[in-house]
Amino acid sequence: GLYGPFNIQFRMHNSIPYLLEINTRMSGGTHLSCMTGINIPYLAMETAMLRRVDIPEYKKEKMRVSQVETPINLS
Repeated sequence: GLYGPFNIQFRMHNSIPYLLEINTRMSGGTHLSCMTGINIPYLAMETAMLRRVDIPEYKKEKMRVSQVETPINLS
């Protein structure tokens, strides 16, 4: 019965997926989905505002995407 952005986390153990949690929010890496050509945050907002959205075809090229966080001193 969930409506809107959510994420489900699993943990595999002996090839069996176990449910860890269901979050009623987007996951922290959702912005990386934009690399596929599909802007999930935008689609979620348009849907929440009851606007019609056309979901584009995603890019099917192989790529590896990662995020590297580096601490910096702002003082």
